[in-house]
Amino acid sequence: MEHGYVVKFWLQITQDEQLRRFREREKPSPDSGFKITQEDWRNREKFRAPTTPRCAT
Repeated sequence: MEHGYVVKFWLQITQDEQLRRFREREKPSPDSGFKITQEDWRNREKFRAPTTPRCAT
């Protein structure tokens, strides 16, 4: 990239808040139907995985 910007955003929510949002998104919506998939629930099980410390050696 010769010109431009890189912008990063970090969204941090608690596991309880994520669950609340997931349950809200399970409700049918007249505009877009269901907004959550089984993949979302599967990935939720990995909530802590990226923050688990690992030995680099």
